[in-house]
Amino acid sequence: MTTTASSQTTAQPGINKVELAEVSTWLLAGWRDFRAAPVCSLVYGMLFTAAMLAILLLSRDHPRFSFSFFSGLLFLGPFLAAGTYVAARQMEAREKVSISAAMRLLLQRAGGLALIALLLLLLQAAWVRLVAVMIAFQSSTLEPTMASLREILTSFP
Repeated sequence: MTTTASSQTTAQPGINKVELAEVSTWLLAGWRDFRAAPVCSLVYGMLFTAAMLAILLLSRDHPRFSFSFFSGLLFLGPFLAAGTYVAARQMEAREKVSISAAMRLLLQRAGGLALIALLLLLLQAAWVRLVAVMIAFQSSTLEPTMASLREILTSFP
């Protein structure tokens, strides 16, 4: 419990400690999952990696649009994640892991996943606007440099 200036008592959330042994347990579980379904694991890993590499390459050639490219991950993420959830569910049920089952689920639930993706994009758009306003109030130039942006971002409490 912490006492504030107005002498009200507020509960603070507890901080869980993670032991080093727990991390190795998680890594071993991931390795077991990979060995149980190597093709599926590699396909999903390559899809995520290809999406990121495409965005990085596009951002390098067109840096002004990099934020737009990264926002594409907010749309793509729920669809890729849904496939990994299906694979995890299949492994837990001791079923054969298949990408075709994930594709069927994606087709069945495409509307719901698209709504989640749309919500994420709207939240990101609101955040971008808020940051733009904050920078506009803090910046003295119309086109700030990286050094002035760094100064602005570190000046916020």
